[in-house]
Amino acid sequence: MFREWKHGEDVLAQRISRKELPGRFRKEIQVADGIAVLIEKDRKIYRILQGGGSYSVNTIDLDFTHALFVDASDKVIKKEIRNIRTREVRKLGMELDIGFRISDPDELQENIMKSRTFLYVDDLWDIIYMELLSSVIAPYVGGAGLSDIYRDSGLKDRVKKGAENKVREILGGFGIEMTSFGMKWNFPKDMPGPSETEGDKVGESREEKLAELEKKRLEKEVDMQLEKEETQRDMEDAVEALELRKIKEEMSEEEVKNGIEELKRAKEIAEQKFFKKEIEEDAFKRMAEEYERKIIELESRLPKEKEKKEAPKKHEKKELKKEAAKEQKEEMLE
Repeated sequence: MFREWKHGEDVLAQRISRKELPGRFRKEIQVADGIAVLIEKDRKIYRILQGGGSYSVNTIDLDFTHALFVDASDKVIKKEIRNIRTREVRKLGMELDIGFRISDPDELQENIMKSRTFLYVDDLWDIIYMELLSSVIAPYVGGAGLSDIYRDSGLKDRVKKGAENKVREILGGFGIEMTSFGMKWNFPKDMPGPSETEGDKVGESREEKLAELEKKRLEKEVDMQLEKEETQRDMEDAVEALELRKIKEEMSEEEVKNGIEELKRAKEIAEQKFFKKEIEEDAFKRMAEEYERKIIELESRLPKEKEKKEAPKKHEKKELKKEAAKEQKEEMLE
């Protein structure tokens, strides 16, 4: 017999038969703060006694069979899920920190306590764990590589958000309000750097999160723009360097050929950087035109094929004339 419900921290609800309550025709029940008592007859609720008072229940007027005691104070579930398999069958873990309170004892009685005498924190965790594993963790983590999860903050955010929504949905179906949610990833020790923590409270400002994401996006855009401008300056410097190397008025055929090859290579590099979007279109067109102009100018310096063939013939005729003159001179001397 007892007047006040004594229970452990891990007990969320307990059903007590009428016989166990003190009194014969009038049952005296002491309800502590944070506790609610549902007076039942064959699992149907007749009356709810709120915490912080003493109650007398007349068994003649109210032929009840049980009293369901519910702990409606703030509670926390702290659990670790281990050996979560990734795509390459490597394992990682995550720690969950879930704050909650029973806000609707009627719904708790209807949806989870119909066939139970006790409800423990671990009973609630078993339900949460099975749902999370099948609907969030396996679909997201099982199809991803360990390094992808480690580096991709977006993927970790999606897993966290999916887990948070699923836990809120599960608890809400039992008349339980989720008050906070935290998640910490536990990566293998051989991963570079410390494990990342994703533990934000439910009440964290949405505006603050969006502002932080926007800040990161802008910083990334600025870095990309600076890198692009630096690449473009390098290319323009290369053009200037070629410009400073004025094409000489007198160049050997070998020097002309080397200059043409150098310009063609520079043009190819500019094309590659343009296709990789490392330089702007206007800058690329300007450089390509400059390279082409110089190539054409140097190619005009090369002797044409006809001239190259005729040059030896002229030389041979000149030599023949010299030989003939020499022979004529010798004949005259004789």
